[in-house]
Amino acid sequence: MKKLQKGFTLIEMMIVLVIIGIMAAFALPKFQEYIAKAQVAEGIQMATNAKISITDNLQNRRCIDPYVEANNTVTGRYAQLVISEDESKDKSPDVATNTNGCVVTITYGRGVDSSGKPSGVSRYINNQTLVLNMLHNGSYQIDDTTTLPMQYRPKSIAPVPDKNDNSDNSNAQIK
Repeated sequence: MKKLQKGFTLIEMMIVLVIIGIMAAFALPKFQEYIAKAQVAEGIQMATNAKISITDNLQNRRCIDPYVEANNTVTGRYAQLVISEDESKDKSPDVATNTNGCVVTITYGRGVDSSGKPSGVSRYINNQTLVLNMLHNGSYQIDDTTTLPMQYRPKSIAPVPDKNDNSDNSNAQIK
């Protein structure tokens, strides 16, 4: 009688390892891009929360609180948000999609964790900025000074319309 083989041969194990290696080679870059997009979302959430502070300050005809400087900067784990004013961007309130002069700048890679160590922000977005102009209707618009790569920019926020572009981007602004 012939004895039955038990277990896997060395060649079978090597084939499995090669297959796993090939799958990992394709999956790892996509996973790192997913991490970068998730970290960008933290800055977007901070900007959404900052709308309350900006709207409150706009009641006094200014974007920032001159008495409490700490209210104008928010530091998260992966990003730092700074609220500022740019009077050159203050357009007529007669059109709801005009900018009101309030600028929110989100810089990725400035955050720290609870122990004070660097945050571990993705290399794809490290030291990149997302500059948002607030509109009179309360939504944001991506400024053309933004350095964040296009594939990581939120699709829910419209870019600054091109002066030669006649299309309507108002439906893509984050509310």
